[in-house]
Amino acid sequence: MTSSPSPPACTRQRTASFGSSSSISTTYQDITSSLLGRALAEVRLASSGDFSSLLLGRATAGWRYQGEERGIQAYHKPSSSPSVHSFLGAAELDRPLTSLWNIICQLSKSHMYNQSVRSVWTRPLDDSTQLVYILTDPSTCHLSQPRDFCCISTESKQAGLCVLAMQSVFEESLPRPSVDAVRGEMMPSCWVLQPIRRGGQEVTRVIYLLQVDLGTPSFPQRLLNTVARRQAAVIADLDAFLSS
Repeated sequence: MTSSPSPPACTRQRTASFGSSSSISTTYQDITSSLLGRALAEVRLASSGDFSSLLLGRATAGWRYQGEERGIQAYHKPSSSPSVHSFLGAAELDRPLTSLWNIICQLSKSHMYNQSVRSVWTRPLDDSTQLVYILTDPSTCHLSQPRDFCCISTESKQAGLCVLAMQSVFEESLPRPSVDAVRGEMMPSCWVLQPIRRGGQEVTRVIYLLQVDLGTPSFPQRLLNTVARRQAAVIADLDAFLSS
């Protein structure tokens, strides 16, 4: 595993189970193929297939506009469960795609720009797939306890898009649940980068989708707008990190 200190001993079954180590290679390929499709499908549903609409405060498929936070358009999709939340942020950054993609793919560094993340540990499975353990900072979501997530991530470049997708999994080498954090579930989530030209310069359209079950207790409903805007602002934090 890479990143900070060793992870605490912490997973109950979530989206999928790898079982024995010998089955990992075939199992994770099935998982990541489905993950990429489902995450990207949600972004396309939200934008009606036109990502530029998200930059104008317009969304469909149940997504609700929450306003602008530091130049980032923020959205939330409600659920019948009070602990389940879907957040989305969209913006165009005056940076070439490569500089953004290089840092986004280094998940072990995500705590350096994402204020919701306290620490991350990763274990590469191949050149584009990793097992990831994430421990969150509860203050950014107004939670009383940290959440942790055991996930698989995968990268893809397709149809002019760069996509990094992630979702929860069960895998025996990842930390078991602990009394120090509430085990959350990450549904298909992703970063989507799309290069575009503006005035002869390359800029990048950035979309951040985060879908999670935070478990109980979740944050108060009255703070929904604040939390949604905070999650979308990770795009602005990434931009600021690259400028530092």
